[in-house]
Amino acid sequence: PDCVAETPRPGDIVIYDFGHTGIVESVGKGTITAIEGNTSPGAAGSQSNGGMVCRRTRKTSTVTAYIRPGYEKEEDMDIDKLTDAQILQLGRRLQAVMGKQPVSPKLAAELQEAKDRGITDGSNPGAFCTRAQAAVMTLRAVGK
Repeated sequence: PDCVAETPRPGDIVIYDFGHTGIVESVGKGTITAIEGNTSPGAAGSQSNGGMVCRRTRKTSTVTAYIRPGYEKEEDMDIDKLTDAQILQLGRRLQAVMGKQPVSPKLAAELQEAKDRGITDGSNPGAFCTRAQAAVMTLRAVGK
């Protein structure tokens, strides 16, 4: 079964305390380097919607959890050999795990405002959002 790992290693899914995720590439002293989507390079870029897949190094103090899928023979697993159905199953499991993550106190007020304005129902706040869902929420936010 999927599990939360105490010590990160490459290939783990990293979940940050600000509602963002990535795939661990390497681990340093007090830092984690991950490949992350919907971000931008460097600290000055947009962290909420950078529109890029980037390599980011962040402090481990911002990490909520490391998720490691429990494969039968992890060392023998070949990602390229997974079927579409297996990838979808893994994606659904990832959504379920992420959706249960608590909202960072830094984001709680904005999430509540979005709920109050009818932009989102607030369920599963840590889960991924599809482009269609993002488009609908954007239109709701601007009142169209």
